[in-house]
Amino acid sequence: MKTNAKKLFSHSLVQLRGCRAQLNAVASAAEMAELHPDPGAEEYGEEQRASLETKLRRLYKTLIMLHEELKQKHCLRTFVADFDKISQNLNRVTYYDGDVDCPESEGLYFLGEQIRLLAPLFSTHKEIDVQREVLWTMLQQFGVYVETCNERPKKEKDVQVLMRRVLTLSFPDAYCEPIISKPSKAYKPDFGVPSLEAAIEVKFVKDPSGIGKAIGELHEDMGGYENLDPWSQFYGVIYMTGAFFSQKRLEAEMVGSGIKKNWKVCVVEGPGDK
Repeated sequence: MKTNAKKLFSHSLVQLRGCRAQLNAVASAAEMAELHPDPGAEEYGEEQRASLETKLRRLYKTLIMLHEELKQKHCLRTFVADFDKISQNLNRVTYYDGDVDCPESEGLYFLGEQIRLLAPLFSTHKEIDVQREVLWTMLQQFGVYVETCNERPKKEKDVQVLMRRVLTLSFPDAYCEPIISKPSKAYKPDFGVPSLEAAIEVKFVKDPSGIGKAIGELHEDMGGYENLDPWSQFYGVIYMTGAFFSQKRLEAEMVGSGIKKNWKVCVVEGPGDK
């Protein structure tokens, strides 16, 4: 593989993360406009959408150069033709079920899929493994972060809002509820980090009786999320408002009931209103 092609592919991954971060910025602007509707907020939202379009077009140009470097003439023609069909809507952002925490961009999805198709030509597993360890450490220490906030989660949604803040600091391409489709059903993990091919499920437990239910739901997720390309690593976080269960007991429970090899699950303790 030529050095230039490797550099272009690595750059496309960086740009993709930047596009995902910008999509989150658009969603934040939309949320601000809902809370404080005024011309300034609307103008700010337009600026964020324009910035998203600019970043997507830059990523598109990088992928063109990558196709040319790889001498993929037929693939390049198809790529350009398909991009032209959506190029007029690159600043358009939609929201799954109208939820501003779940922004979607057709342009970002299309370009992300192109990168995924090219990924097998490049070896990036070592870097991904290192970043996955960083993510796993963050998830295990999540309760410590919540302790520093002046918020006490009352439900699972509250925990998800706090986790989104943490994830996007280190992984700007993280986003809420990626839609993962199978022929029979569409699945929505709580979070996805495309650059790591990782998805995250969060469970909220406010008393000891909820542990069994949380573990059972995770086992259901393991069955549903199996063989869901391109997601290859899954994490489960059981957020407890008290010391109801230990990590050792959880690991014994999960192993005994057949945890999938591409899953890691942890319990974290933090403040909360019961």
